[in-house]
Amino acid sequence: MADIKREIRGVGQRLSGLSAGNSYTFVLKKPKPTVDIENARRATSRALDQLAAITQAAAELDSARDEAGRGEVQTARGSYARAKSLLSGMNRGLADAKEYARCAADDAKDAPGEVKDEYDIAKDSAEAAVQLADQAVQAVEGVTQAIGAIIEAAAAKAAGNSDGNAASGGRADSGGV
Repeated sequence: MADIKREIRGVGQRLSGLSAGNSYTFVLKKPKPTVDIENARRATSRALDQLAAITQAAAELDSARDEAGRGEVQTARGSYARAKSLLSGMNRGLADAKEYARCAADDAKDAPGEVKDEYDIAKDSAEAAVQLADQAVQAVEGVTQAIGAIIEAAAAKAAGNSDGNAASGGRADSGGV
């Protein structure tokens, strides 16, 4: 009796060429580990959500700037407040994205050798998306401060015009009579 060792690819595989009287050992190959890049997907998704919110905030800030230029200070302040609330939501979402990216980096560090490259690519993609969103949020924060200054300047100008009209007795032209 011969002892024969045969490799099989999976459960349920049909085998042929077996003969009675021999002892067979079937070895199922260890499957390649599956790649779980859910943390990287979530980080990228959260970062993309922040970029969409930045688009909305930019539209609100643009509207606020235009309204302040036309002297509509209260309407401009409303648009500015909506942009600020979007910005605070962006900061929370960005913190979530950073946490998922950190988890993706941990996954890549602990990944088995056979799938290390896939985990590294997912980690790099997540980090790049989070970095892009972070830079965009910082840019919007700077623009928000500038638009706030424009609105306050427009409010001061409007207050100065109403004070100037009251001091001149309500006349638009106070000179040379």
